[in-house]
Amino acid sequence: MKDFLRNSVLFGIGIFSKAQKDLEKTVNSLIKKNKISKKEGKEMLDKFLKESKKTEAKLHAHIKKETVRFAKKVSLAKQKDLLALEKRVKKLEAKKSKKPVKKKVAKKKVVKRKSVKK
Repeated sequence: MKDFLRNSVLFGIGIFSKAQKDLEKTVNSLIKKNKISKKEGKEMLDKFLKESKKTEAKLHAHIKKETVRFAKKVSLAKQKDLLALEKRVKKLEAKKSKKPVKKKVAKKKVVKRKSVKK
């Protein structure tokens, strides 16, 4: 699951990077052909970056929400629960090592036999 989320985020970053590069090429081409001014080109790029940051924030929120929903659905333990359990186990192990376990030895019953005279 962790790898899936990581790969999804990396995929999104890759798409964003490619789109940004393509837009920059297109804007520079339009500027060279005098179709738009440098100011207009800069405004287009700034608007794209601003919108993509908003989209990125929404995507992160959505991924977080879905991850929590999935974790609840499959009953995964939370990190704080695991840490508390680990702490408890360490305490019990330390307690156990301080108190040696005494094995109960069963006492043998001595049965006296009466001697039989012949």
